[in-house]
Amino acid sequence: MANARSEHASLIDRIASIPNAPAETPRKPQSVADMLAEIGESAEKAGADITDAMTVFGRIMAGIGKAFVSPRYLRPTSIIHHMEYAGLNAVPIIALMSFLIGAIIAQQGAFQMRAFGAEIFTVDLVGILVLREIGVLLTAIMVAGRSGSAFTAEIGSMKMREEIDALKIIGLDPVEVLALPRVVALILV
Repeated sequence: MANARSEHASLIDRIASIPNAPAETPRKPQSVADMLAEIGESAEKAGADITDAMTVFGRIMAGIGKAFVSPRYLRPTSIIHHMEYAGLNAVPIIALMSFLIGAIIAQQGAFQMRAFGAEIFTVDLVGILVLREIGVLLTAIMVAGRSGSAFTAEIGSMKMREEIDALKIIGLDPVEVLALPRVVALILV
């Protein structure tokens, strides 16, 4: 190593003495049986993931059904907090996106309608598209993308810090405490 300080020489010598181990390359299937075994393992993992997702979905649906029968299972403070986060706090970005998309539609629509002499209908085009079609779709995409990813990150962080395990230990159902208020808030927003 060139231009290294003398005080780092012992560390450099120590690192140089470590043998270079080749990186493990993924094992390639040797036969058709190995390929089928890998496909089976992948299918089994995918099936387990789908089963887990359906279990959580079923527990959320059961919680919503339980809340319809007895609203005491709902946590109004948590639901209102998540409604504010997913709905009210998302309004500025949704308004900005709607404005920009409306401006682009107006510009492109006017350009295309000019060939037919129908530029005057650009305002109607923008009004119908943004208010009836694109506005609803854009809002749904923004709420799902923004709020969904934030909820996922928040629950993932709780899992990492073992807060979900703590909820189980004190006798609370994590789906009822964490997932149900978020889902109900997204439904209401």
